[in-house]
Amino acid sequence: MTNAYVFTDYQAQGQMILYVIVDIAKLPSGGWNLFNLYVVLQRSSRQGTIRLLRDFEDRIFMSCHAADLLAEDDCLSLLDMEMVAWWNGMLACGGL
Repeated sequence: MTNAYVFTDYQAQGQMILYVIVDIAKLPSGGWNLFNLYVVLQRSSRQGTIRLLRDFEDRIFMSCHAADLLAEDDCLSLLDMEMVAWWNGMLACGGL
């Protein structure tokens, strides 16, 4: 018997875990998006310490990004450009 700790992809964000067992089978409440897959597969310190619990459908890696996430990325890019322009304006006029 081996001790284990289970948590969701949301709880795993930002953590680095030595050994990871990942279950990416079809969810009863819907499906995975590419962001979720990225989070769960990037928690291990290296590729050799990740194990998949069971088979999964290959097509989940062929899906498009969620439209709301793409819209959020666009919004963040726009805010970034506005902030850079503001910062450069402050530097040019000696405001800082």
